[in-house]
Amino acid sequence: MLNGESPIFFGDGEQTRDFVYVKDVALANVLAIEKGTNEIFNIGCDSKISINELYQMITSLTSINIHSLSMPERKGDIRYSRLDNTKASYLLDWNPAYDLKAGLNETLKYYKGF
Repeated sequence: MLNGESPIFFGDGEQTRDFVYVKDVALANVLAIEKGTNEIFNIGCDSKISINELYQMITSLTSINIHSLSMPERKGDIRYSRLDNTKASYLLDWNPAYDLKAGLNETLKYYKGF
């Protein structure tokens, strides 16, 4: 969208994902190395955001209103995704520091710097 290109949606955009900012993921990885003892952890915000909600949030933050392109739903795509980060919180003392809006703002600042 920053380059004037339309985002592509596969399906109706109501599928959900648990978006987590990259700095939160990086910290979780460091903590897993230090404290994790080869455990497997869900690293997410324990929330679900639809692709349509994400698009509206990006549109609001950038003031860019480009129509999305709709493509057929992809075979095998997960309809709803949300991660339970309880284990990471308990064993790693990890919780996301950024909510979606803050993470998007940081990401936009980064890409606008180019």
